[in-house]
Amino acid sequence: MEAMTDSSTTVEDSHENDIEAPSRIYPLIDHAIRECVGRDIVSASEMIDMLLDLRLELVKEGIL
Repeated sequence: MEAMTDSSTTVEDSHENDIEAPSRIYPLIDHAIRECVGRDIVSASEMIDMLLDLRLELVKEGIL
């Protein structure tokens, strides 16, 4: 899980210049990554919840 910790610190910085990305998607992803950092197991229901949250935001943004 060490790689997860390293990538979570750069996730917030990686989207600053991405103008096409929906504004609420990145905070959801960043939150999900912070919740999973350091854990060996992430349940399927947690992943489904995160994916459904992302899908809902994409629908709200008119992308889906």
